[in-house]
Amino acid sequence: MEGTWRDAEDGKLEEYPIEQGSVDSTAQMNVFLKAGSEAVVYFWITAGKNLEEVETLHNFVVEENPEKLLKNSINYWKSWVNKEPERISSLPNDLKKHYKQSVLIMRTQIDNRGAIIAANDSDIMKFNKDTYTYMWPRDGGWVSLALDRAGYGEISKRFFEFCADVITESGYLLHKYNPDHSLGSSWHPWYKDGKPNLPIQEDETGIVVHALHEHFHQFGDIEFVQKMYEPLVKKPGNFMMDYVDKVTGLPLPSYDLWEREYGVFSYTAATVYAGLMAAAHLSEILGHFNHHRRYEKAASDIKTAILKHLYDEESGRFLKRIQCTEDGEVIKDYGLDASMHALWMFGVLPPNDERIMRTNQAIADTLSVHTIGGLARSENDDYQRVNADYHGIPGNPWIITTLWHAQWKLALAQSEADLKEVRGWIDWTIKYMNPAGLLPEQINPFNGDPLSVAPLTWSHATFVDTVLKYNEKLRG
Repeated sequence: MEGTWRDAEDGKLEEYPIEQGSVDSTAQMNVFLKAGSEAVVYFWITAGKNLEEVETLHNFVVEENPEKLLKNSINYWKSWVNKEPERISSLPNDLKKHYKQSVLIMRTQIDNRGAIIAANDSDIMKFNKDTYTYMWPRDGGWVSLALDRAGYGEISKRFFEFCADVITESGYLLHKYNPDHSLGSSWHPWYKDGKPNLPIQEDETGIVVHALHEHFHQFGDIEFVQKMYEPLVKKPGNFMMDYVDKVTGLPLPSYDLWEREYGVFSYTAATVYAGLMAAAHLSEILGHFNHHRRYEKAASDIKTAILKHLYDEESGRFLKRIQCTEDGEVIKDYGLDASMHALWMFGVLPPNDERIMRTNQAIADTLSVHTIGGLARSENDDYQRVNADYHGIPGNPWIITTLWHAQWKLALAQSEADLKEVRGWIDWTIKYMNPAGLLPEQINPFNGDPLSVAPLTWSHATFVDTVLKYNEKLRG
């Protein structure tokens, strides 16, 4: 009644032929060895929809031989991860190793039907009674950008097809999805402050359109983009063009990328700008010139509104967000958030613009974790905090936000000497990989232990993207 493991406690199974009730499984394998010798035992599980499928798979393993199948798999993945060595040609061997590990780890998190899963680590169940085993369009967008730059566009194509299948008729992507394309659980309410509310993070729509444009730029797959035009360019382009505050010209309020706050964020506005510019360029490429002009005008208007309302002259930097009250008052949020890097990453302004320089330096000064290094994602971030004195520590360091800072330094680099700091941040990231090369979402600021899920697909994608850009800069 307690389980077959009770039978295993004495080191010998009784070998009952069958059981009933709540049945689990314990296996015993007997190998007789001479002194100093060794043996290998192969164990496999076959799964199918019926007994015939299971038997067919089992017979296949027996006939092909387990050792041969393993070698075939090893050979395939070696070829897969080494298919374009020129992309990392300038890197030292140790960095190449960690890069390849990360690319392979990313692939283990991706369903063959297009869902780029945020994480498959079930430990998070202890924290919030749910997992990260969902397809967030935001995470998927960032991961697809890295996959394309690494040369794995066939995986990104399946992700875009997934998004084209689940996008609403109105042209926006919802919070998150299950791998089977059904809608995932969400904490964004459909009813807020007594009124119906669209429970979205608009950045999730913008980044997918932007990523599709970058995919075309990388591979020139015009027939695929033509196939995606109606669902992933025109629909979201029209939505982003219309989902705008008539007073400020900024996107209407939605949830931030961290899924915790509501308002009009610099990050969201930057991704919407990038999404509209992407829609404009793709429309022009495909000969839809009226849509090209409309989306380009809408993007230009968003940029103008960003510079007018989200840049604060008094502090000399950009704001995290603004909130507009019903009586027309604009409430400014001066909090610093690493997501504000989006303003240069998505092309609103160049990385060396004085306004960007002051903003990013303020982010680095305020969000740096002085115990073990790295950058927190925002001030006073309490997500996944351990019980300790956080005085002087803005929050747990994140892999993603730390590498965003490194990428900004990389964009500014003019010499090999400038790249030393960037390599330092890459080495910092490698330091906090576990022995299998897995990167977590966050790191304990007191002892460096991994926090939250590991591996986080987005962490590995940001590492891969940073290493690729570092290689390009080295070659340049």
